[in-house]
Amino acid sequence: SFPKGADGGIDFDVIRVGEEQKQVCSLKNKGKYDITYCFTFEPTPECPIEVCEMFSVLPYPGTLTPVDRPAQVQVIFRSTREVAVQDVPILRCQVIEPNIGKEGETIASIPIKMSVRSVFSKYHIYPMNDINFGSMLVNSRKTRQFTIENKGDKFEFKYTITKLRREKDDTRRSRGQEAGPNQSRLSLGMFTVFPAFGYILPGGNQVITVECNADTAGRSEEEIAIDISGRDPNDQVGGIPYKLLAEACIPAINTHDVGSIFEEHR
Repeated sequence: SFPKGADGGIDFDVIRVGEEQKQVCSLKNKGKYDITYCFTFEPTPECPIEVCEMFSVLPYPGTLTPVDRPAQVQVIFRSTREVAVQDVPILRCQVIEPNIGKEGETIASIPIKMSVRSVFSKYHIYPMNDINFGSMLVNSRKTRQFTIENKGDKFEFKYTITKLRREKDDTRRSRGQEAGPNQSRLSLGMFTVFPAFGYILPGGNQVITVECNADTAGRSEEEIAIDISGRDPNDQVGGIPYKLLAEACIPAINTHDVGSIFEEHR
């Protein structure tokens, strides 16, 4: 027998990549004599061997006596990448008569349909890159915004915004610095970013505000790293880079560079 609602199979529904999920089925001996059982996986074109290896069964061999209660068998799934399996009979329960021959004889092979979909967090950031405040008067203030959207259909994710740390290692990868648990505002040079962390429900979004305070004259360029929990680890190792740019200027009139002032004079 299978979990309630399952039609002759086991459905893990949608789970996160890397998370372990367990389902239980039960076996009951309704005859008069002992029988043994064993579970095997049979790959198919829809579910090749590398996907079958993400499943396991505990315990996969065993003995059922007529007086025993139903035996509980755990079917476990854990993936290392995105996988989609829908009603594929890759698992078989072999029912064995132990008293025939030296190793017994298989008297039934029951197919069990498996269904599962493992996913990474899906996100979209827009505008996609760089916020440039351009030239600003000293002691002025401007705000800009960008949006992080959860494109998944099942799970929320946590986002964290930190200063991008670049380490010159062999792979030249960018690594983000972890933020404190209560750091809702991130200050970098002229810029303040908030909220710097939070949770976004599937289909939802969060507007991130970047405030630029041009306190002193000069150019400011900062790089932040946006980390999305549960995303593909090969997607922007160390955080999704994002640049913030601005230049604070003091109004002035050039009275010294004659060649520039009278550029067309000759």
